[in-house]
Amino acid sequence: MEQQVKPVNNVFHSGFSKKLYVFFICCILSSLTWVLIKLSNEYTEVLDYPVSFINIPSDKILTSDLDTVFTVKLKSKGYRILSNRIFKKRLPIEIDLSDLLENKFGRTHIIPSANLFQTISNQIHYSNIISVFPDTLIFRFEKTYSKRVPVKASITLRFAPQYKLVDSLKFSPDSVIITGPKKSIDTINEIISLPVSLNNLNKNQDVILRFSPIYKKGKVLVSPPSSILHVHVEKYTETTLEVPVEIENKKNELSVRVFPEKIKITYLVPLSKYKDVKADMFSAVAEILDATPLEEQKIKITIRTFPTFVEIKKIEPDKVEYLYIK
Repeated sequence: MEQQVKPVNNVFHSGFSKKLYVFFICCILSSLTWVLIKLSNEYTEVLDYPVSFINIPSDKILTSDLDTVFTVKLKSKGYRILSNRIFKKRLPIEIDLSDLLENKFGRTHIIPSANLFQTISNQIHYSNIISVFPDTLIFRFEKTYSKRVPVKASITLRFAPQYKLVDSLKFSPDSVIITGPKKSIDTINEIISLPVSLNNLNKNQDVILRFSPIYKKGKVLVSPPSSILHVHVEKYTETTLEVPVEIENKKNELSVRVFPEKIKITYLVPLSKYKDVKADMFSAVAEILDATPLEEQKIKITIRTFPTFVEIKKIEPDKVEYLYIK
């Protein structure tokens, strides 16, 4: 009976593969052990945290420019620093000014950052804080003043053909309360919005107006922080009607004739109000001043009254002849 003999090469490769596998496992385990040892060591790290100041005294405004980021130098285990870097979002550090400034008086307060180590440590969950930059916080306060001012829009309107503004611009609210240092408040008589541009307007629009950040730079608070602009748009049509000429300031008791006695007024009117327009809603006036009797002259026509919702485009003729008659 023949005995089967395994090839020498197969035996060699099989043994080599096992040794290579064991080698790789050992390398991985040793690497993990090295990493764990390193992460268990303490390291010095510098981290940046956003900061916000809360509970500012209600009758005062903070006028000093404070840093909005704290640079914190700390010591901690490597694994904590690594996990915080990878997994945790850095929430703002909140500094409560009502506690910090309790029983302190005056307009300027100087607080060493070292006094805040415990507050910062409680929020970032690191106990061993070495330093915080800036190392000193300077708070300057001023008494606040308030007044109400109107809202003004910085706006450009471009209309679709035959469309126009049918009413004046309306704001909700049409005024706001501004609060800040007296020297800033006294210089502001209106609040101007950021520029807005509306193109090809063919329907009503409600636009949220935001106010210029220049007011924040002056430490001025605006309440509410925005206003709604109502833009009423409608399609217009052009039409014409005849209106009699009225004579004013005639001299003596002489009769006066004008030629022609009626003029044509061409105007634009919203389609919704087209049928509302009547000739007696217009007043065409010829004022006769310093005229010589029996002398024929021309005088300009003035449209004294007309509906507020129409736009006059043309008057024909815009001058009439008049004549005194004994």
